[in-house]
Amino acid sequence: MKKKVILFAALLLSVPAVGSVSAASNYETEVEWGVNFRTAPSTSSKVIRMLPKGEDVHVIEKVNSYWLKIETKDGKTGYISADPKYTNYSGSPDPSSSAPTSEPKPKIINSPSSSKADAIIATAKSLIGKAEYDYGTRDRNRLIFDCSSFTEYVFEKNGIELKWGTKYQKDAGTYVSKSKLQKGCTSPI
Repeated sequence: MKKKVILFAALLLSVPAVGSVSAASNYETEVEWGVNFRTAPSTSSKVIRMLPKGEDVHVIEKVNSYWLKIETKDGKTGYISADPKYTNYSGSPDPSSSAPTSEPKPKIINSPSSSKADAIIATAKSLIGKAEYDYGTRDRNRLIFDCSSFTEYVFEKNGIELKWGTKYQKDAGTYVSKSKLQKGCTSPI
């Protein structure tokens, strides 16, 4: 039973928080020059579409000196070049440099995200007493999981695709300090 409680706690801590954003993620910007909107921070990644001059986007984070992770007005998340010629973005520094000193204001999230979080939590709770923990295991038929395969399974049951493995899941959401954790998702992962 102790292992199952730990497994459920791992799920709850892995759910990205509603309303909380990192210090590097509360910025709006306007596209100044047409720029490719991509699925990953790489010029070899798939282009979702071209963002035209004048389109407003929300900057989630500055991934590095070359890429911005953004969300478009239609709720799609992806990456654009951080080159200043493409946007009027002058917000947060690189993740490797010091963080801003002021606390960001929470982002207001609509109720569908909250109901999605409730569904994810309900799915996880429904597995209490049924699922078992085993390090490095991903056996969906017998409901035996490690922490990341459990979260992958539960989120998949609710229409959100996650990769198996902590090294992938740790970057799937937006960083939130422990004191600001809440249930919910800011956007589909």
